Amino acid sequence: MQENLDNILDDMEDTYETVSMLLDDGTILDCFVIDGVLVDNIQYLLVVSCDDFDKEEPEAFILKQIEDDGEESVYIPVEDDNEYNKVLILLQENETEYELEF
Repeated sequence: MQENLDNILDDMEDTYETVSMLLDDGTILDCFVIDGVLVDNIQYLLVVSCDDFDKEEPEAFILKQIEDDGEESVYIPVEDDNEYNKVLILLQENETEYELEF
C-alpha cells in the first residue's frame, strides 16, 4: 500500500488523487490527498477539501486507514490527540512543498 501511495504522490505534478469523505450529516466531502505516511503498518493521509484547496490557508484533515480489501479502502478522521500529533510530526519530516501550521 505504501508503494502505491508513493507512486500516486510521486506522479502528481499539478493534480492530486481525490477521496470522498462521508460526513456525519450524510453529505459527501471530496478531498485532495496531499501527503501520506505509514506508521506501525497503518496508512495515514493528509487531505484538504477540494472546495478549500485554493484558499491561502486551507483546513487539512488527517485520516487513518481502518480497512483495505484491495479494491477499496476505508479511512476515518484521527481523533486521538497523541496519535494525531505523532502522525503530524512524521508528515512534517517529509520533504514536501506545503507548510503545516497547528
